[in-house]
Amino acid sequence: MFNLKNKSAAIVSSLLFIVWLAAMFSFGKIALFPIHFFMSLAFGILAFAVNMACLLVFVRDSLELNEIKHIPLVLTMAYLVVSLAANFAFSFYIVGISVIVFFNILCLCIVAGANIFSGMYVKGTERKVNIIENKQSMHLLISQKIGKALALAKDDEVKNKLLKLKELSDYSNSLTTNMTEGIEDTLYSKLNSLESMMLQGDDKEKILERIEDIIVDVKYRNTIKSV
Repeated sequence: MFNLKNKSAAIVSSLLFIVWLAAMFSFGKIALFPIHFFMSLAFGILAFAVNMACLLVFVRDSLELNEIKHIPLVLTMAYLVVSLAANFAFSFYIVGISVIVFFNILCLCIVAGANIFSGMYVKGTERKVNIIENKQSMHLLISQKIGKALALAKDDEVKNKLLKLKELSDYSNSLTTNMTEGIEDTLYSKLNSLESMMLQGDDKEKILERIEDIIVDVKYRNTIKSV
């Protein structure tokens, strides 16, 4: 699916191209310098075609990141603006034909290379963000389980114990490591067991004993993460 920003950019690009085209035929020196005019016109049309192809085919909003995901979009729009402005000036025969050709090919190569490398950078950043989010997911699940247990608790002593447990868990390092995977799986399993005990109305002492057991495991996990 094309994102809204790409559609908006495509509309803006089309409007810029229409204005540029009108300016070319209104002010360009078509009669005095026909070769320069038509060559500049051709390269302007090429820039617009490349811009639209990038916006509608290659630049996609598949990443859930911040502003860096818009780097290819910004580069593509900048290329169009620079190319249209330069080719409008070239239509007045301010430089030789070889300069027009070289400039436009250079701009095209720069935007192509910049989009490739910026796309790789954005994907690399996305991969790192996903890795961090995956490492934090178990910490979030454990926190949610403790929160659910707190909602089920009716006894003040049980609530206080659970609050202590939640504080120990929430204010610890949230990243899962190879060393903590096993203990965190155990913690999640014990929290499921605690939830079942509370739903079934088990003896208060058994519930407190289970919470204390989980607190010991959380402290052990925190010790591993601090190493």
